[in-house]
Amino acid sequence: MLSTLAARKLASKALASVRLISVTPQRHSALVPGQEATIEKAPYQDDYPSSANIPLTLEEKVVYWKRANDVFFGPDRDTKNFPHPEYKEKITEEYNFGVIPTRWFKALYPQLGVSGCYTLVWGSILFGISKEYIVLDHEFYEFLIVIGFVNWVRFKYGDKISAYLVAKQALRRKELYEEPLENATSGYKTEVAELKEEIARQDAIPVIFQAKQEQIDLQLEAEYRQRLAEVHDTVRRRLEYQADMEHAQRSFEQDHMVNWIVNNVKKSITPQQEKESIANCIKTLKNMSATAAL
Repeated sequence: MLSTLAARKLASKALASVRLISVTPQRHSALVPGQEATIEKAPYQDDYPSSANIPLTLEEKVVYWKRANDVFFGPDRDTKNFPHPEYKEKITEEYNFGVIPTRWFKALYPQLGVSGCYTLVWGSILFGISKEYIVLDHEFYEFLIVIGFVNWVRFKYGDKISAYLVAKQALRRKELYEEPLENATSGYKTEVAELKEEIARQDAIPVIFQAKQEQIDLQLEAEYRQRLAEVHDTVRRRLEYQADMEHAQRSFEQDHMVNWIVNNVKKSITPQQEKESIANCIKTLKNMSATAAL
């Protein structure tokens, strides 16, 4: 009990001294461009928000993660005196008398021999009883009964209790460390894949832009050719209209002139002239028939 209290006092004093030596924490605020370099220059400055309700951006999380990694795994850490903690799956240490580690006995073998350690233990107990450092009253026997019961429970159910605690510890380790790490890893992998896809899309933008530009040029060329065809067709139809109009006008004028001449000639011929012309025609036909007969 006294040693525990002393250890707590020493730990509190050490913590107080560390707090006094450490840099005064700054008020948390959102990062601005260039602040990351300032934080990296002072990696041991404690400006992490004390309240868990303050949201952090991704850039801030990355900065604090890099800082913690430099502190705990950087080259300035004394790994010889303060090694990194290792997770031990199972403790396989052997004990003598149920409570004394066997390695202590092995360390004393060169000085006390094989039976010297046992003699030291029993002799110390007898010495304490003879000098009444250990008083054989009712509390002492109760203590022996309690120790015996605890050892009996340990030997009888120790493996089951150990297996239960190991399983509980493994489950807690999985819930608090492995599953969040796996979820974060899978999430970051998904984000990395999405970012790579976005980078690929950014790289494809010039090609897509060129293809769209060529497509627009083709559309403009097709529209230009279509309009040229429409203009050509319109001009051709107008020219044909003008030609048909002139032809119709000439035909009308010619028919009108012929009809006018014929009508005037008919009006100018008298009945006597008509008889004479008919007689001349008959005479001409007769001459032509006589000539043809010869």
